[in-house]
Amino acid sequence: FIHDKTYKKIWFLQAQAWTFIAFICPMLKPICVQPDEYVYKEGDEVNCIYFLKVGSVGFVLPRHHNIKYCDYPEGAHFGVLDIISSCYKHNIPIEEWQMNLDKMKREFTVMSQKISEILSLSIKDLDLMKQDFEE
Repeated sequence: FIHDKTYKKIWFLQAQAWTFIAFICPMLKPICVQPDEYVYKEGDEVNCIYFLKVGSVGFVLPRHHNIKYCDYPEGAHFGVLDIISSCYKHNIPIEEWQMNLDKMKREFTVMSQKISEILSLSIKDLDLMKQDFEE
């Protein structure tokens, strides 16, 4: 019940067991992002994945005055596509991405369009989650 407002908004958590929700919710770190502020930029280190709790964020093209070309709706998770893209770029099997963290860089730029509340899950916590909840 403590994490009621979180798991009801995040799509990924809605289908999870209570034990998983109780495990992961304390690991989610809130971030408040202002309008026209970057969440991350192309070339940044991949150190977490994100969940959009409230607000509006999307992919932008910095070289073209930050024109937005893709939105993330509230409740969505993002940052995983950068991991997949880095794997393809460096010819790394997807299952081995955590063994190649030094090569995992953001391949896209994400910016907030309005005040947004984002939850981050660190790669370290993601690894803990994988150990305790393989599925």
